[in-house]
Amino acid sequence: MRNIQRWQALEYVRILSEGIDQMPSKETAEVFVLPPATLLRDMATAGAEGPILFGAQDFHWEKEGEFTGELSIDLLLEAGATVFMAGHAERRILFGEQNEMVNRKVLRTLKEGLRTILCIGELNWELAPDQLQAELGNQLQAALCGVEMADATQLVIAYEPYWAIGRAAQSAASASQVSTAIKLLRQSLKAIFGDPNAVPLIYGGNVNLDNCAALMVEGGVDGLFIGQAATNPMNFVSVINRALAALP
Repeated sequence: MRNIQRWQALEYVRILSEGIDQMPSKETAEVFVLPPATLLRDMATAGAEGPILFGAQDFHWEKEGEFTGELSIDLLLEAGATVFMAGHAERRILFGEQNEMVNRKVLRTLKEGLRTILCIGELNWELAPDQLQAELGNQLQAALCGVEMADATQLVIAYEPYWAIGRAAQSAASASQVSTAIKLLRQSLKAIFGDPNAVPLIYGGNVNLDNCAALMVEGGVDGLFIGQAATNPMNFVSVINRALAALP
């Protein structure tokens, strides 16, 4: 979620909550919002009785210590976070977050029994199939090192290729591209947990009203990670409705 002022954040929660409550298939959708840390408490409080889960864009894996500028899980929980994201492409590329750091975050949240969104994705859209399999497989294996199947019940994996996210991206991945990546990720999940469907897989990267249905139906995903299209709460609701309506 982009940076907005407090009054805008509270209005966002109100409009989004009302929109979700009016959805015909709201029981089948789990909607989460990851606001800037400074808005988390206000938004989580405003939406406490509503249908939205609120979470953290980033966090430190240690319970406490000398980590200037970092936020601990306990602080974020106290502020109202129920979802924790690890390994976002921008954290990896812009801030040098390595697989080992992502793994520490995932281990910590899953051991705590917290809903965890693990982001996985390639940098280059021109990778050959074998290169894509190696890249995604290596990221997933590294991030889930030491994770037991019993601890993975709160895990969601977001396939989010770096080349498809943000305002600089020219387009989303096609449904065919997403389908290929999702199949590769499911192969890796089978190798790790013995079950290709052990963990829900969602797609993020320029999801919008025009492509959400195809991504859900043809992409083989279990959900969508919506960015720019969610900055307007009513547009967010429209995307959710269209995506759900496309399901059989």
